[in-house]
Amino acid sequence: MQVFIDADNISYKLFNNIKSELINFPDEIQSINVYADWSKSETNNWIEVCKNNGLNPIMATRYVKLKESSDMKIAVDIMQTLYELQHVNTYVIVSNDTDFIQIVNTLKKKGKRVIGIGSANKNKILKDSYNNFISIDKLSKRFYKRRVNKDKKIKMEEDIYNKSIEIIELAFDTRNSFNATFINDKLKKFYPSFDWRNYGYTKYANFISNYYSNYNISCKGAHVLFLNN
Repeated sequence: MQVFIDADNISYKLFNNIKSELINFPDEIQSINVYADWSKSETNNWIEVCKNNGLNPIMATRYVKLKESSDMKIAVDIMQTLYELQHVNTYVIVSNDTDFIQIVNTLKKKGKRVIGIGSANKNKILKDSYNNFISIDKLSKRFYKRRVNKDKKIKMEEDIYNKSIEIIELAFDTRNSFNATFINDKLKKFYPSFDWRNYGYTKYANFISNYYSNYNISCKGAHVLFLNN
């Protein structure tokens, strides 16, 4: 897994949260590349993050004032990786820039998995272009705590809920039980930006128990199973 971070529009304060999210994916992280014009004083904090975490700071010289250059350098390096390191199957782009749609589509056409990490308020087309999309807003502990405390019972969108029911029923056609994570994995294929934590839950078991209480569910610690009656 190769990770590309656009430090021009992603705060250094979010790196630890981003890193904790990355380790949830099964692919081994081969490198984390951080792009910025390092001659600018505002990048000093990111430089420290790179030093302390063994990241690769990559220079993206800004030739035009007020024009970011990291997005173009990231696109060039992604294409170089695509053709020189063909064994890499997963790409992670951490950016709020909407210019990555074409590069994401190119990677997917080549059979690569592309994960996006960015702002939740970006347009739906950008978010849905990724195989998976993680809203960077929820990676902020302050934001996440607010969502849990004030919006604990956020209603799931009807189309997503109906699709989840379809997934459950199809699963029971071929098996007597299955792990609840199966629903999460399948939903992400239809809705790349889906994340159960966006509905105000800190535990997946609580999320499942609330939305699917009409099913026979067994919860043993972190293991949540759907059982065919």
